[in-house]
Amino acid sequence: MLLLPPNIIADPALQQAVGKVHAMFVEAKRIESDKLQIVVLSNGKVGQVNGDKAVYPASVVKLVYLAYGAREISAGRLKPSADWKRATEDMIIRSNNDATGYVLDAITGTTSGPELPPKEFKAWQDRRNAVNRWIVGLGFAGENACQKTYNEGPYGREQVFRQIGGNGNHLSPLFCAWLLDRVLSAPSDLGIKPNEATWAKGLLERPVPAPKGDDFTQVRFFSGAALPAGSKLWSKAGWTSTVRHDVAHWLLPDGREFTIAIFTSGKSDDEALVTDVARELLKVLP
Repeated sequence: MLLLPPNIIADPALQQAVGKVHAMFVEAKRIESDKLQIVVLSNGKVGQVNGDKAVYPASVVKLVYLAYGAREISAGRLKPSADWKRATEDMIIRSNNDATGYVLDAITGTTSGPELPPKEFKAWQDRRNAVNRWIVGLGFAGENACQKTYNEGPYGREQVFRQIGGNGNHLSPLFCAWLLDRVLSAPSDLGIKPNEATWAKGLLERPVPAPKGDDFTQVRFFSGAALPAGSKLWSKAGWTSTVRHDVAHWLLPDGREFTIAIFTSGKSDDEALVTDVARELLKVLP
């Protein structure tokens, strides 16, 4: 049985739309059934296929670190510096991995470095798992957001930490869509105050259509490329050699709003897949 997020109910019309699109891509042999995950939220209602399955999120995890950072600033536990501002912008707008490492260290009070003695390493792990404790407090189980993102790979204490069984980042599209929806529409549910919510929302906003340039890859190769002119978009995408994901909020010219998550595994070489799924969703969503 699918456990739904707080204040979210299943909706037959959304479920029918999502199921139709999912079946379309599976029947066309574009992707295997369990490798395509789709979630659509709208006005407190949800339609989803494979939405509760947690998988490697790639850079979508940066949305989680942004939200937690906004919460920590709101609570007065984190004082944003000039480098914090620069790092968060690079993390969300450009999906920079070095910046993400800085942000995760800042929000958890940890640093990378050589291996640690057992007692010190235990304390380090406890601090690094702060984001996970917050996620559990929001009502979610089975999510994991405690690792940095890398171009090459971790070393020292980071490598030891990642090698602990099941300790790699893994998130469900249902949680990610819910989190983005809360950041944009009900940030107080996350412990985020209005000023910090405005700041986070500004980082997540994308231009439609996307100009050329590396700063807009997260629009051109993801759901934003399917949106009609006049739409507004807030999003965070992630991609590696094995996965290609997008979590996005769409405000369409006709006034309809949807928060969507499209996760694909094993088909990252298909650069048009997420965009095509989004385009088909737009045709059938109520």
